[in-house]
Amino acid sequence: MAGLLDLLLPPRCAACGRPGWPLCGPCTASVGVIVPPVCERCGRPTDEPVAVCGDCPPPAVDAARSPFLYAGPLARAIRGMKFSGWHGLADPLAAAMVEVLGARPEVVTWVPLSRRRRARRGFDQAEALARAVARRLDLPAASLLRRIRDTRPQARRTAEDRRRALAGSFVAVDRAPPTVVLVDDVLTTGSTAAACAAPLRRAGARRVVVLTAARSVGDPVPARCFQRPA
Repeated sequence: MAGLLDLLLPPRCAACGRPGWPLCGPCTASVGVIVPPVCERCGRPTDEPVAVCGDCPPPAVDAARSPFLYAGPLARAIRGMKFSGWHGLADPLAAAMVEVLGARPEVVTWVPLSRRRRARRGFDQAEALARAVARRLDLPAASLLRRIRDTRPQARRTAEDRRRALAGSFVAVDRAPPTVVLVDDVLTTGSTAAACAAPLRRAGARRVVVLTAARSVGDPVPARCFQRPA
């Protein structure tokens, strides 16, 4: 049945709407891919290998990894998943995410939406990604956190403002194993991730690794991230 439906309604690019799933050829060619060298701690692309960098998330986060840069077609696709409910993007994004993870955790969890935002959107994009990642790793996906305080959108705030706004916004709802992978769609300053990592540590986690589909970074971004092998 799925094949018949594809003939009638061929999958469309999640970024531009042209034929091609999850992205068409031209959009795929424009995606920024994070390739070494990177910051050892947070995975940000760098000119040379470094142990830590100026874009590292707060100390509650042990490490962070993302396969893609949050820019161009991929950013449009993730916004479509987030605000238009394109659940089908979770699996292809998860396939790329597990390739860069490195760590072997005991459990996969996610940054939860507030009840109000989840009800408005109809699903939680971070949960969808986490469950897809867990399936590929053959690990349990567990809801270890609850958001107890909703916050305004953080996109236009400074890193310090974000940290203050998000402090105390999450609580652990279950005991956490020693190593936890915390999944979200995009990593920017790491303030949200740190606000989740702190209660996970209090619940027993000794290492919290953040895994996101994309990483938002400021300039400069190495040109190699947008170059494809010949």
